[in-house]
Amino acid sequence: MSNFFKALSNIKRTVATVQSYKLYYNKNTGKPLFYSMDEVDGDFMVVDKATYVEARYDVYIENDILIKKVFKDISKLTQHGSETTCHADDISIISDNGTNWSLRTYDN
Repeated sequence: MSNFFKALSNIKRTVATVQSYKLYYNKNTGKPLFYSMDEVDGDFMVVDKATYVEARYDVYIENDILIKKVFKDISKLTQHGSETTCHADDISIISDNGTNWSLRTYDN
């Protein structure tokens, strides 16, 4: 037996694994949390490679269907909730006390 066949017999074959692309999301709100190819605890849906590469966070999940927001959806910065507290005189400065602002989206 030649050295080639000895070397060939020492090679271990690997089995190709199928990659699955996942979008993890909050089941209550439908908002995406992160995209991953790893197994992580939480609610997820399997997406195609193109959606995974785009990694869009302007989508939401409703009835296990991925819905991409379109430009007809209207978003407005409003003074409700307590998401981000900004300086009373300048909205671009985040501070501990001032006015609370949050982004409200109106879907059609």
